[in-house]
Amino acid sequence: MSQSQLDEFRREVNLALAVGAFGDLELPATSDDGGHPVVVALEDESLSVVLDRLGAVGGRATLFVRGPHDMGIVSVAGMSRAERP
Repeated sequence: MSQSQLDEFRREVNLALAVGAFGDLELPATSDDGGHPVVVALEDESLSVVLDRLGAVGGRATLFVRGPHDMGIVSVAGMSRAERP
């Protein structure tokens, strides 16, 4: 995993949400302030890194994960640092 790959994926997701294929996607995860946080991850990142990223946005987010051939989308309804494995 490289930071440049993660940054490129983040740009790709942001663009798709703004004007692309995900433009009409209703993001299911809602933060306490009513926002819809988005977190991106690459398939080969460690779980602890991804959980830290989710925790940084309050534990609720729509998670986009890039694999070698496709992308997955997961809604994380809530997670606190105390609940981390």
